[in-house]
Amino acid sequence: MNKYLQQLFSKVLVLLPLLCCNISSASESDPITVAFTFSLPPYLSEDKSSGIERNIIQSALEASGYEELSIINVHYVRAIELSKSGQVDAIVSNQSNSVYSKYIPNIMASDKTLDYVDCAITLSDRKIVLNDIHDYYDKRIWAFKSASEVLGNEFNKMTKLNKDYTENFDQLKQLDMLAMQRIDIAISDRNIFSEKIKASTKYKDLEFSFHEIGQPTPRVIRSSNKELISKFNQGLNLIKMNGRYQEVINHYRLSYASHCTK
Repeated sequence: MNKYLQQLFSKVLVLLPLLCCNISSASESDPITVAFTFSLPPYLSEDKSSGIERNIIQSALEASGYEELSIINVHYVRAIELSKSGQVDAIVSNQSNSVYSKYIPNIMASDKTLDYVDCAITLSDRKIVLNDIHDYYDKRIWAFKSASEVLGNEFNKMTKLNKDYTENFDQLKQLDMLAMQRIDIAISDRNIFSEKIKASTKYKDLEFSFHEIGQPTPRVIRSSNKELISKFNQGLNLIKMNGRYQEVINHYRLSYASHCTK
C-alpha cells in the first residue's frame, strides 16, 4: 500500500465512528409518536403538553436518545389502527391489557412507568362500608370501561350478578352522578377523580372516601419496535437512577397519590 492510500485509510478509520454516531443520532432525532388512549389529568393534560405519565415517558425517551415526542390522545381502537399502519410508534396502556397483542403483530410491553390507582369512591357522609366484595352486590355502581376485566375474578363475578352495575368510557359524569346520589359507588382512578373535584365549582364542599378495591394498575408503553422498547427501558432505568424520575413524581405530589387510602 503506497503512502497516499495509507493516509486515506487512516482518515477513514478516524471518521468512521463519527459517521456511525451521526447516523444513529439522526434516526433517534426523528419524532417518536406515542398514542395515549383517552387519558385525563393528572396523567396527561388537555393540551397534551404535561402530565405525570406523559413527563415520565418523555424523560425516559430523552434519556435513551430520542429528542422529540409527539402525542395523540385517541380511543384505543384508533390507536391500534394507527399502530398497524405505522403512524404511531408506541401506545400507552395498562400492563395487563392483552387486547393489543390480538391485533398488532410482535407488539411488546416496556417496564412499568407508574401505576394507575383504581378505587371505589363514595360520598363520605353516607358512611358506606366496603369491607369486602359482598358489600358491592346491592350497590349502584358506575365503573370505568373494562373494570370487570382488570379488577379480579371476585369483582368480575359481582358485576355479572349486580343488576345496578354499569361501565362506560365516559368518566366525566361520575362525579355528578355520585354527588347527586344517582349511584352509590364510582369505580375510577383516584387521581383522575380528584382532579375532577378540583376543577369543579359545584362540589367543593363535598367530601369523598376512597376505598381499596385491588392492587394498583401498572402502566407501560407498547410497541412492535423492539429497539424502541429496549432503549426506552434503558432510559427509564437511567432516570430512576439519576433522580429525574423522582423529580417528576415530586412535581405532581399534590395531584398523584399512589394508593387509595394515602
